[in-house]
Amino acid sequence: GGSSSDETEYGCEVLGGLTVNTALFSTVISCATTSSFVATPTELMATITAPDEGAVFVYHGGDGSSAPNQPPIAAAGDPQFFFDTNSDGFELVHLNGTGSSDADGSIVAYQWTSADGVLGSGSELVVSMGVGTTLITLRVTDDQGSENADSTTVTIAPMPPSSEFIRGDCTADGSVNISDPIALLDRLFGLAPPLGCEDACDGNDDEALDLADVVLMLEAVFGLGGPLPEPTVGCGIDPAGGTLLCSSMDVCP
Repeated sequence: GGSSSDETEYGCEVLGGLTVNTALFSTVISCATTSSFVATPTELMATITAPDEGAVFVYHGGDGSSAPNQPPIAAAGDPQFFFDTNSDGFELVHLNGTGSSDADGSIVAYQWTSADGVLGSGSELVVSMGVGTTLITLRVTDDQGSENADSTTVTIAPMPPSSEFIRGDCTADGSVNISDPIALLDRLFGLAPPLGCEDACDGNDDEALDLADVVLMLEAVFGLGGPLPEPTVGCGIDPAGGTLLCSSMDVCP
């Protein structure tokens, strides 16, 4: 290839750039000649002959070798914490490695392991884990065979002992009255902090605080429905257990 003046003289037009592996060229086409052009500043050569027009690749640097593979990036996810809600010593845990990536290819294999061995494969995995803290490692492999690993932890804690309470007594004043559903509404709409004994506010004992509990407590206050689930006559613990906690209730021992 020549200078810009040579290109003008021979009727050539520079139309853009091209990378062949890591060798950089500018492409010159639409020349008036059909001759072959050869760029030979190093061992790398490029010869292009078009049937109706000439084309030249002008070398700008690079060794022509293939770009090295970039290894994948494994992402095992944030640490997770759970209570052993049914006190059987185990909980199902969802492991999620979909945040893993590979900049110049694709991930073809995911492997999850712990100190006990291989847990399973796939970008997502549901596995039963025992009480305690477990170190989980995700190893990913890309389509060029490169690997990368990342670790996270899963902690399963025993359910803490629950204090005694009175069902429906959200305000912990020893009775179920209109202030209790109001206190729960404030809690549900973010107008009040978590209550000291959330299990007491679980009017239907489904281990979730929602508007259904407010309705049942209102019915109990105004005598429009049946009794709330135990414990209702005096203080007691939740006979069914569950995930909602009762850390304290001053009116109960």
